[in-house]
Amino acid sequence: MSRPTRSLVGMILALTVAVGESMLVAEGADFPTKPITLVVPFPPGGGTDTVGRPLASVAHQHLGQPMVVINKAGGSGAVGAQFVANSRPDGYTILHGLNALTELPQVDELLGRKPAFRKEQFIPIGQVAVTPFAMMVNVESRWKTFQEFVAEAKQKPDEFQYASAGVYSTTHFMWEKILRATGIRVRHMPTTGGGPIMVAVLGNHVDIGHCVAPAVCAPQVEARKVRLLAITSETRLPTYPDVPTLKELGYDVTHSIWHTLMVPAGTPPDVVARLRQGLKGMVEDEAFKSLMTKLGERIQYMSGENFEKYWDEEYRTMGTLLRQLIKK
Repeated sequence: MSRPTRSLVGMILALTVAVGESMLVAEGADFPTKPITLVVPFPPGGGTDTVGRPLASVAHQHLGQPMVVINKAGGSGAVGAQFVANSRPDGYTILHGLNALTELPQVDELLGRKPAFRKEQFIPIGQVAVTPFAMMVNVESRWKTFQEFVAEAKQKPDEFQYASAGVYSTTHFMWEKILRATGIRVRHMPTTGGGPIMVAVLGNHVDIGHCVAPAVCAPQVEARKVRLLAITSETRLPTYPDVPTLKELGYDVTHSIWHTLMVPAGTPPDVVARLRQGLKGMVEDEAFKSLMTKLGERIQYMSGENFEKYWDEEYRTMGTLLRQLIKK
């Protein structure tokens, strides 16, 4: 290629980049002008849906445009996260972010794999809620308490099976912490999320599982189809005052998932600011509060700026734990 031709190609590429950037800036000036997509990285019916869908239902009042929820499950949340990370950074594709954003990239690196996405590919809009888990069994199970499960599992190592939301998912690590604390050995059956875990427990395909407490647990508990044995929160839940925490039972384990909104890195600052403003209004919306109360979910808002600091610290802390677990 001749020098004049190379120069012309370079000018065209530079102009293309400049035009693309200017279009993003221009769109940010009156953002949003069309519906926004909220990507939930797990199947319908799980704990992510129980926060994401109520939140999306009030988006129009605070952003001027509707928010459409789509589920992109797979890879313990990696499929949906990767989709958003590689989306156009214009604010119209948002990720319902969970703890997997902390865990999965570090797991891939520890296993010598190329991460599907990296932490640096996201900008937090803010945290919406934090939800614990409940250990559950089919109501027909002979175990009436968590202590009974642990006692029998100790006598019969590797005989029983638990379900998680996927290999190296946040619930996989939660169960690893439980197994270490109790000293039991139970086989792992990975699924793709909370909905499939519930199906597995209801169908007696696994011996024990977990559900996001209390929203996902509630319908099956009320229908007397599952029994809750323990909660992973610091204190008992008002919804289930008779269900003890793992800490009460003598196991130093707590585990909750945070629910955040994330946009791809490179999203214009004014779009990020508009979304952060909108999210604050959404979590303070009375209709959203009412929906979350009915579901038994606890709103725990944190601004995008504060969540960035929290996430940095959690990333470091989780990295230490992951190195210990993966060396097992």
